[in-house]
Amino acid sequence: MAQNKATQTSDMSIYRRERDVTLPIPNIRTKEAAFPFPLHLTLKCTQILDYQVYTKDLFALEKLDSILDGGNLIIECTSHINGIGGLASYQWLKKPLRKVMEMCGFKLKSHLSPDSKEDQHFLFFIPKTFTTTPLSNLLERPAPYARLERLLLAFEWKTDTQDRLVENLENVSVGTEGYIIYTLMYLVSSHLCATYPLIFSPFYSEKLTGCIKETTHMAHILQRMLNTARQSGRTRVYEEATKHLQTIETKYRVMQPHQELMVSEDIPWVNTTIGLYTSQRNSTFLRKCPRIRL
Repeated sequence: MAQNKATQTSDMSIYRRERDVTLPIPNIRTKEAAFPFPLHLTLKCTQILDYQVYTKDLFALEKLDSILDGGNLIIECTSHINGIGGLASYQWLKKPLRKVMEMCGFKLKSHLSPDSKEDQHFLFFIPKTFTTTPLSNLLERPAPYARLERLLLAFEWKTDTQDRLVENLENVSVGTEGYIIYTLMYLVSSHLCATYPLIFSPFYSEKLTGCIKETTHMAHILQRMLNTARQSGRTRVYEEATKHLQTIETKYRVMQPHQELMVSEDIPWVNTTIGLYTSQRNSTFLRKCPRIRL
């Protein structure tokens, strides 16, 4: 279940939000991924985002693209066994986390205190990523967006065989490693790729870039057609098109560049571009494309 918390920073233009999702992990048993005893694992992932606009409308914020700051992503991890932390080191986590993040195009930049039983801090870097949003590139001016700052991963283990679990986490077997990989893949595939495709799905990003390359050209053509309809007295066509643009402006107002960056003549073209972009971004073709190259 996903939950949201939001706080305003001292900078009125920045809106910080925490989004939580809690995933019960199926207790699978295969040759490659299994523990040799019963247990229950719940993984909670808290995503901390900064928005370049301030609004309390969470529904509106969901429409914004999310990217990284300079390609960097901090991941902090905690682990509790039967509610108790610090019982085992994190040898079981580093290799699976690194492997899953590499599937998403990331590289491990640093890892603080890898042998410690204290909370773990990883810094990942993705070499090929959007430095600005696709919409900003199309509009040739900054458009509002969300910036994913960090992920907080909380592993909550419950078991009647606590000592055996600690032993398995300290001396990582193939089955233990496979189970952790499965857990992280479950988080990525069921939530992170769908919520942040520009960050966690290189395949999606590649497909989107190809789909929108003619968007600005199409927007200019549609605007010329609209102006021709107005000048030639085709009132009905002009009024219907204007009505659709007003609907787009209302629905996607949060995605518009700041008014200081636009002149009034630009607004119809901006709204047309936003409408075309969101239509392509949300298309069935892109929503159904594979999220990760396995």
